[in-house]
Amino acid sequence: MTAVAGQNVTFSCSTAPNNDSQLMINWQRNGQSIPLSRHRQTLVHIPENGSVSTLQLSNVNELDEGVYQCTARNELGLDVSRPAHGAKITGGQRFVYNVSVGTQVPIECNARGQPIPKIELLLGNKTLLDNESDHYANVFIQFNATETTNITCRASNFLSAINQTIEDVQIYEIYVQIVEDSEKQLESIELEEENDLSKQLPIGYCAPYIGQVCRGHIPKNSLVFYNVSDSEDFANNINEEIVNNLWKELIVSLQEPCRSAAEKLLCYYAFPQCSWSQRLPRGKPLCQEDCVAIRESFCNREWALLEDNRQRGVFFKSRGHFRLPHCESLPFNRNLTSPDECSHAELTVWPKEKATFDCYKGRGRFYQGRVNVTKNGIPCQRWDLQQPHAHNRPPSVFQEIWDSENYCRNAGGEEPLPWCYTNDPFIRWQHCDIPICDETNGGNDSIIAKDENISMNQTIFYVLMNLLRQPIGSWIRIDRSYSNNHPMTFSITVIFLISIIAIIMIILFLIIRQIHHRIKLYSSTMTPATEIFPTDLDLSKLPSNNTYHCTSAILNPKLESLEYPRNKIVYVRDIGSGAFGRVFLAKAPCLHKDEDFTWVAVKVLRQEATVDMQSDFEREAILMSEFDHPNIVKLLGVCALGKPMCLLVEYMAFGDLASFLRSLGPSNYIIRHPNEEAFVDLPKKMSPFELANIAKQISSG
Repeated sequence: MTAVAGQNVTFSCSTAPNNDSQLMINWQRNGQSIPLSRHRQTLVHIPENGSVSTLQLSNVNELDEGVYQCTARNELGLDVSRPAHGAKITGGQRFVYNVSVGTQVPIECNARGQPIPKIELLLGNKTLLDNESDHYANVFIQFNATETTNITCRASNFLSAINQTIEDVQIYEIYVQIVEDSEKQLESIELEEENDLSKQLPIGYCAPYIGQVCRGHIPKNSLVFYNVSDSEDFANNINEEIVNNLWKELIVSLQEPCRSAAEKLLCYYAFPQCSWSQRLPRGKPLCQEDCVAIRESFCNREWALLEDNRQRGVFFKSRGHFRLPHCESLPFNRNLTSPDECSHAELTVWPKEKATFDCYKGRGRFYQGRVNVTKNGIPCQRWDLQQPHAHNRPPSVFQEIWDSENYCRNAGGEEPLPWCYTNDPFIRWQHCDIPICDETNGGNDSIIAKDENISMNQTIFYVLMNLLRQPIGSWIRIDRSYSNNHPMTFSITVIFLISIIAIIMIILFLIIRQIHHRIKLYSSTMTPATEIFPTDLDLSKLPSNNTYHCTSAILNPKLESLEYPRNKIVYVRDIGSGAFGRVFLAKAPCLHKDEDFTWVAVKVLRQEATVDMQSDFEREAILMSEFDHPNIVKLLGVCALGKPMCLLVEYMAFGDLASFLRSLGPSNYIIRHPNEEAFVDLPKKMSPFELANIAKQISSG
């Protein structure tokens, strides 16, 4: 229910008729006992009608938001009320059908709520279900369509807490058309997944793209396929309208780099490239590389949300006949005998002219150099190996990592600069120490001056600037054609290079001589060690140095197998905060093979955590990973790639044992007579046998 701040709210909870005067009813909010400092609780016991407890919340505010439940307890046991939810129709395969006469149309209506909602199927005012018994939660019928009509699904349940019946309605529209050939149907109705569409080649034509929304992504003068179906120019208008609406509903809410990639893939899906099969035009499907790149890299989180919504029956209003593609069923563009079998959006293709070798531009996606150590000097792990670190990122569809051995890369531009997995089992990955390209360098490793209008001073200046950036082996790479046409300039340049080398050698000689002189002077004034350091030094009195022999290793090898991609975590809501930082509830897709997603509690290490706190955080993860017992919280995953470090643990929907035992304390139970007088002599909450049983379970782990 919804209340306005400042109002008074009353909840009631009743039990079945009983003669138990020792029955106790307690109220909870979000699984915790409610403090009665601001709220009033009453209990009325009538044997013929049962016990009724009311909870009155005075002057409610935001702190009172939550799920309220009542618990009833006597010597026979405990019962807890379930949170009430109004009836809501969910799922269902389709709601609009275009069929021919006599088609068996599947009508499926699902509803959820608490109490379980009752479902009715109505054709006008006539029910389509038998009246011998009520139908709840789910109904399915095959309806023989003989004329155009509407079928109404109505779900309802009664919420006694607010004394109101909640209803939800869904209309199924069936359009029946009479065709001359009775064997031809407008639609073939089967119970199958939405993406299992007809395999027949659609009817259409090839023509240049004439729309506006995808003009920036579809090449000029290229032919795209228009699926006209049964009406002329049908797809041209409807696809343009769907893309335009999805642009407003989906695309504008995305962030880079997901947005640009999603725009291009959507345009290639709506207006595929044209090809010819059996002398008929057809549209090419998307390429598997582009689909995988979107799903696994560019839009990993957004794709996971779409998949989760699809499984729950939640779709975009403007999606029309568009469906989320299944990447593994699409043709692969690489190494095909006929590479033109798919509409290649080229999301994973990088232009070779943009490659850099001794520096990187932007985020370093096109860096193709041979640096294979991290910024701390740790050798890199080969991209095609899974030891010592198992990984699935970046996806192999990116050409940047093809034949890259163990060189630093940033495929897809996920990180701000090139990186690699390390060969150190204790350090998963690190960035590489690669300089940023400037405008005069641009990543080339040769020194060339071809413009005849460049003056000698400018030429010498650029040569000097490049020399300071280039390795010695590249100094001799002078453009031959330029030296032949300008012998004077070439001679001066060579003389200048020799002079620079001579000056550098003289400077090095002077530096070495000065260092040698200082060492000699220091040695002559050195006092014997026995005169400086006492021989009776008590080492036990020296203060400890916590930073001595500290390493940068954060991830323990025991946690390697639990690594989970952080981009797949779907945030739901905050739970609270712990000693190490924030804790929130989330969904983890594909965490277990037999589950689409798993509810987890995510512990996030705070950004400003010290080295000791990081070690304690990792130590807790190692300790939890060693337990595998149904009564002990289990560690399900670790996010160590990137910061902050996260732990994925089992979500305790009903809290832990300590909180449960505290909730049974005498301070949480105040039972009153109708005259507002509280009982002084409270009955026992649990029997000695129950307490002994709990103690036995605790001692058994």
